[in-house]
Amino acid sequence: MVAPFAPCPVQKFKLAEIEDARRWLRETLGALHQQDLGGHLIHIQLMGKLDPENYESRLEDINELLKGADGCKLLLDLREFEGWEGLSALFAHLHFALGHAPNFGKAATVGNHAWQRMAVRVGKRILGIEVKFFEQDQFDDARNWLLAP
Repeated sequence: MVAPFAPCPVQKFKLAEIEDARRWLRETLGALHQQDLGGHLIHIQLMGKLDPENYESRLEDINELLKGADGCKLLLDLREFEGWEGLSALFAHLHFALGHAPNFGKAATVGNHAWQRMAVRVGKRILGIEVKFFEQDQFDDARNWLLAP
């Protein structure tokens, strides 16, 4: 009943679903997750709307994941990404990308918006690595492309 009048998203959960509620809250506010998928493949997922603190809070974890991993491959998952909270968040993203691009030999971006496809075209020129865009239903294709010799 409160949702239409609230200035932010509202979701109802049962007490037994408390972990789901916490995850939903983190992702609604914006989240950046990283995971080593093996075979020098790093999966980074952006979710919700990100602010500069999202990047700052994950920087140490990602630096640890990438330590000694030169030439690894990046699977950038933007399927649940809604953009940035202002220009400072966009600049934090660009700084983050430029700082880590030398670690990657190849990258695949999976998304669902035309602006993401355009960003990949621009990004491959700026980052100087091989990058390819895949539609949201082609996640497995993107992973296989990265793992191919």
